[in-house]
Amino acid sequence: LKGNKRITMSGGGQWQVDMDIKFLFIIGTPPRNVLEMQQIWKPQSKGYTTIMSDDAFEPRSHTLLANAISYKLRTSITGHGQEGEFIPRIHTLNLDDSNPPTYSWEVWTECADNPIYPQGGTWIYDRAGWCPGQSTDLREDDITPFVVPGQTHIFDYGINGASGSSNYWINCQLVSYDNPNFNLDASIVEILSPSNRIKHFRRNPMCSKPEIVLQNTGSSTLYSAVIKYWINGGQEYSYTWNGSLDFLEKVEIQLPSSASFWSDLNMSSENKFFAEVVEVNSLSDEYLYNNLITSDFEAAPSYPNTFALWMETNSGVVNSFTQESETSWKFLNSDNNVLFSSGTLYANTNYRDTLTFDNGCYTFIIEDTDDDGFDFWANNDGVGMARFREIGASWIHVFDGD
Repeated sequence: LKGNKRITMSGGGQWQVDMDIKFLFIIGTPPRNVLEMQQIWKPQSKGYTTIMSDDAFEPRSHTLLANAISYKLRTSITGHGQEGEFIPRIHTLNLDDSNPPTYSWEVWTECADNPIYPQGGTWIYDRAGWCPGQSTDLREDDITPFVVPGQTHIFDYGINGASGSSNYWINCQLVSYDNPNFNLDASIVEILSPSNRIKHFRRNPMCSKPEIVLQNTGSSTLYSAVIKYWINGGQEYSYTWNGSLDFLEKVEIQLPSSASFWSDLNMSSENKFFAEVVEVNSLSDEYLYNNLITSDFEAAPSYPNTFALWMETNSGVVNSFTQESETSWKFLNSDNNVLFSSGTLYANTNYRDTLTFDNGCYTFIIEDTDDDGFDFWANNDGVGMARFREIGASWIHVFDGD
């Protein structure tokens, strides 16, 4: 981003939805320096016959940067057209005409658990490499073992057959890196919960066991990390993670929390969660500026200890003979153990369950085996209902069936 640059939004959707782009400039030292980025092919959409005949995304030779230490391919593929969008296909990336191909994978994404919901249209349908409102799937492959610095190698993309109107957007970059900048370094790269980030909407709001992503950003294997965490300006808690992470590997960690941990919560306003790496492999972390991370979040809702669950199933069934419903529900306690569950429900049936809880944190989960909820416009299952109701009073919460 040096000098004058022209940025355009194109490729589909720009006439029907709002779009924006952000560039984040992060001060400091990265885990390793990027020495060069090369676009293997021009990012564009091509039909599958054009791809298979090598009239597009054809084999190309690239001379690798001689002073680089490691190399990576970043690849994003999305399928379009009726067959290309809704049928999974095997795609390949090959180096130097290897047989079998160096990398081969199915481009397919589960869309029913999209955090951006409800939406109009067929947003729950699985798609090739993308879902409405989500970021495109990104694949990253370290090709260092297969290449030689300063030498010329051939890169080839392919697809193992398709049909109809299948076309694919392909974006693939070769990134060249220097040595790691640190020997002993760890970073908390993301807070999954508690968080207000839209991408983690289905995990939040929550009230137990914060979840973070720890990454080894040093060249030495990471075996342990001491993590401090707290809410707002409250008491600090400490947790020691043990395991094994090589350079740039990540792990999701659940941090233990008691009821007292949440005592500094503001129920009526926004809160802030803090997590910080304070020790790695029983030694001091070499780079302090990637140790601390924060997230804004809202408190989980508070309910009376006793209330009623009203559930109405729609006509979607697992088995047409038994009329077993696609819908079921369960409550988990703070240790993720099932406290209450629906058992087998039956289609087109009303259920009323009065539930009593001890003080604490609980998670309510509604599951649908057909991945289409209990109220979706593009099927014949009809409309169901799930609501919490205060005893002798009014509705507490109405769940969106889409």
